[in-house]
Amino acid sequence: HMDKLGKILEAIAKEKAAVIKGGELSVISAPQKKEVEKVIGLRCKKMGVRLIKLKRCFPLRLKLRGRHQLVNANTALKAVKALSSLRIDIKDNCIKRGAYKAIWPARCEVVGRRPYIVLDGAQNAASAEAIKRTIKEEFHYRRLILVLGISTDKDIRGVCSSLYSLADKVVLTKANNLRGTEPGLIAGYFKGKEVYKSSSVSQARRLSRSLAGKDDLILVTGSLFVTGEFKYGINRYN
Repeated sequence: HMDKLGKILEAIAKEKAAVIKGGELSVISAPQKKEVEKVIGLRCKKMGVRLIKLKRCFPLRLKLRGRHQLVNANTALKAVKALSSLRIDIKDNCIKRGAYKAIWPARCEVVGRRPYIVLDGAQNAASAEAIKRTIKEEFHYRRLILVLGISTDKDIRGVCSSLYSLADKVVLTKANNLRGTEPGLIAGYFKGKEVYKSSSVSQARRLSRSLAGKDDLILVTGSLFVTGEFKYGINRYN
């Protein structure tokens, strides 16, 4: 929501940190950039709230893919442990079982093999970098066909810049809602690539499958609306 929160990390952090209120509860923070950590720390100090920082990650068995999900899981683990101050104690084996069973649709979700079909709702540069790193580290494939559709209020330039080097072929599309960006307006970010434009996600699904061989990978990303339509074949959002 950079259109509302701004494009500077400190400004976004101030808006997000405003949710921190006084009381007995603690604030659990995953590792942050220095400027963001400073904002959170000052807010907690002002409100008289204890700040607990995640300093290291413990090994956890996860079905969720990507190093960033291990950080997320350990942050959640810290939060569960902090509940003990409220006399809410959850056994370690229950925590580990819950972490392993956790699923997160459209977060590096594999919905097909030969070719791989991966759904991820990355809609800013940071999340696009995370899925790019995860794809490179956890999948073996010959070519990557990128199916991309982004809402107009998202970081289009940042997402495209992050994913440019990952894509061998690009299929641009838009979800069936008013916020979807026209494929033609995204095409300029992929100069030098083999680019296809489709008027609907269903068309993009057919096209990407026709372009992909059994050893390739289709990455569908940019918008949760797009990943949802690709997965279910219909628009469930209007």
